[in-house]
Amino acid sequence: MKIERIAYEQLYPTGVYANIRLRAEATILAHEDATECYKMLRDEVEKAFTAMNPQINWLSDSATTESSQKENLLPPKESVIQSHIKTINECNTLNNLKIFEKLVTKTADPQLTNAYTIRHEQLWKQNQKSK
Repeated sequence: MKIERIAYEQLYPTGVYANIRLRAEATILAHEDATECYKMLRDEVEKAFTAMNPQINWLSDSATTESSQKENLLPPKESVIQSHIKTINECNTLNNLKIFEKLVTKTADPQLTNAYTIRHEQLWKQNQKSK
């Protein structure tokens, strides 16, 4: 078998449901080693990703595991909870608020539950007054 072309493709997770796919291809000359070419392509793809995304630095530390890489990309749990609380407080109808019911039940976060309960009571009272 003679390998004439080789490609390396990597999918980089950059956030929740956000990815960047980079691909590099090369033609292998008769005197070149396919494995070495593959490694060079991999290095070039990683350099390109790092250059395009300097804010994501998990590629530079080769000792990190895949799970810690993913943790670095996800926002802290506290900021996610605060974001949900802000959105809950901005709900202006009970139907809009009901969207968060399963989330509140599933996460069982005391802050989120408290925000949901308070906003539910406020909207319920507003609804009763308008009737």
